[in-house]
Amino acid sequence: MTQTQTERKTNQAKMLLEGKTIVEVRAMTHEEQHEKGWICGAVVMIFDDGSKVYATGGPAGPASLTVEGKNEETEIGIIY
Repeated sequence: MTQTQTERKTNQAKMLLEGKTIVEVRAMTHEEQHEKGWICGAVVMIFDDGSKVYATGGPAGPASLTVEGKNEETEIGIIY
C-alpha cells in the first residue's frame, strides 16, 4: 500500500516531533538568520532534546516547518 503525500508528511512530523516537550519559544536571533541566509526572522520553538523548529514561509503564509536536530536539518512541507 502506497502512502499519500499527506500521510508521509504526517509520519515524518510525528517521528521528528512527537513526545518532545517545548521548553522555549522565542524570535530567531540575528546570528541564526545570518547562518540560514534568511532576510527576516521566524518564531523558534526549542525542545527538551535541544532540537529546534522554525516555521518558514513567505508573504502568503507558512510554507513549511524546518526541524533542526543536533546533526541534521529536515524540512516538512505544510499539509494542505
